[in-house]
Amino acid sequence: MATLSKDGTYGWRARGTVVRDARHTHNGPNEPAHRSSKDKKRWCRGKVGVQHKLVVTLDSGGRFFPRLVRHCSVCGKQFDTYCRWGAPPEWVSAEDLKALDEARQQRKIA
Repeated sequence: MATLSKDGTYGWRARGTVVRDARHTHNGPNEPAHRSSKDKKRWCRGKVGVQHKLVVTLDSGGRFFPRLVRHCSVCGKQFDTYCRWGAPPEWVSAEDLKALDEARQQRKIA
């Protein structure tokens, strides 16, 4: 273990200790952590004024239950899912329900 001398100089062995200690010093004012300025919940890719382009696709879910997923086709953000339990939400169309039923029947056959 390298030790620092009393006059403030140090040898090559103590350099790692000096660098490590200097890395964690903070002499400036206390500032809050920086928060992202992009609002990605409302706007696509955080660009103000660009609406999400929502599409409904059938997700097989691997070996589990197939489901309908509503997501943005540009950024991929997922908004809603529907698995055929309960009443369908307003964003689910009749064609989507038919495709979901066909996927469930194929799962039962396989």
